[in-house]
Amino acid sequence: MEPSKHYESIKFYIKRLAEIKRYLLKYETEYHPEKVRSLITSYKFTINKIINHSETYLREEKNNWDKLEEVNKLLKQYKDFLTTL
Repeated sequence: MEPSKHYESIKFYIKRLAEIKRYLLKYETEYHPEKVRSLITSYKFTINKIINHSETYLREEKNNWDKLEEVNKLLKQYKDFLTTL
């Protein structure tokens, strides 16, 4: 896959992560435990996809320094965040 496709997929998964977060806020754990567990699993999976696509983008892209810096910063943030979950 081309670096530009990886960059687009990173943006897609970040938007998807926001959607999952909205759903998580909507459900209370004690009333919907299975739904919440499923959403948390999806949330972690999506973060892993962001990390994987970011790492691939950083390996393949060589010219666009602004995007490289942005993706590197996102990668660090999501890796740190994943360790807290």
